[in-house]
Amino acid sequence: MIRKIIYLATFLVVIAGCEKDETDPPVTQYPQKPSGKYDADPTVFMKSAIDMDLSNMTAKSVTLPMLQGWTANGEKTYYIITESSDFENAKSLGVNYSPIMKYAIGTQAVQNVTFDLVGKIKFMGTVDFSPVRVLIQGSPNAFPPSTAVPGSVGDANYSPLLVLPNGIVYNAPQVANNSGVQDRVLSINYDEMKVELLVSDGFYLGNQFFYHLVTDASDPVPATIENGIYAERLKHLPIFGKNTLADPSVNRGFALVANGETGINNPERQGLNSTIIDGGLEPNNVFQQDPQNDLANSNYSAMWDAHVYLWTDAAIAAGQRKRVKDLNQLKTLLDAGLVIPDPAAMGIVNPTIAGLKNNGLIINCAVISQPK
Repeated sequence: MIRKIIYLATFLVVIAGCEKDETDPPVTQYPQKPSGKYDADPTVFMKSAIDMDLSNMTAKSVTLPMLQGWTANGEKTYYIITESSDFENAKSLGVNYSPIMKYAIGTQAVQNVTFDLVGKIKFMGTVDFSPVRVLIQGSPNAFPPSTAVPGSVGDANYSPLLVLPNGIVYNAPQVANNSGVQDRVLSINYDEMKVELLVSDGFYLGNQFFYHLVTDASDPVPATIENGIYAERLKHLPIFGKNTLADPSVNRGFALVANGETGINNPERQGLNSTIIDGGLEPNNVFQQDPQNDLANSNYSAMWDAHVYLWTDAAIAAGQRKRVKDLNQLKTLLDAGLVIPDPAAMGIVNPTIAGLKNNGLIINCAVISQPK
């Protein structure tokens, strides 16, 4: 049984944890590989995807293979793999290639893992999926929320970034254990070892339908808003505000607006106020880069460094607020004084994200597909 979302009149969002099906998965670990369904489709980056349903505006989803590992206490835990730092390994798994994840090795942002005798991962950290997710809008603006309690919380050792004994780094978020399931799980099949997860939309180079899967965040507020796991260790990732190939950084930048247009059917709807008010719809953020799975020196990462901006009161009063679809457009709006950097952002100025300052927040967000 999967968690259900209830939106109350006060915009209180609660997800009630339910017990999962007690049917055990097969003893033998399923090997992960490309599903074959999207091998010839260049718009799908994650070749291990078993299926995608992009027809439902409020419940777009991807179905991915699921693997079983062990917690430090010897209990079963279930996880997915979305990125590998090794080119050939990424190909064989059907996941995104992200060589820059190697820069996380030796930092507090990762967990080092080992294998049992049949190749199942033994995790140091685990996740409590039992909390009730609570999101209450703030005042006078919905964002920042007055209350944000994530529905999934990693322990002190949990990170989705795994360093294997051979030095390869996986982005492998946990999705279920005996405490429940991750908040983006729509369905889970322990017999066939697959899991259907809610995906979000966004923009890249002016094009919409940049489908991505949020699994973790380094702070409780974005973890709650994005239905992700609160994974505090991600705050130690190098380097905030540095996104070029020359930087020894795991992080890539994205821009998100706090006070964009709201309204479920508003074509200009965008931003954090909207996500909180409009029933959990995605904020339609603007991303810096897509996966480059055939490029040996790919600069892609699923570790996204948040850069928040706001529309000015004058721009809103003049009716100039609209969807921002790429970073060049955002830079033009900033130069014109129609939008401003988030005053609360205390990071360095990032010239690759229109000159915004970073907010010191990481969202683990694997890019799945970008239909043309």
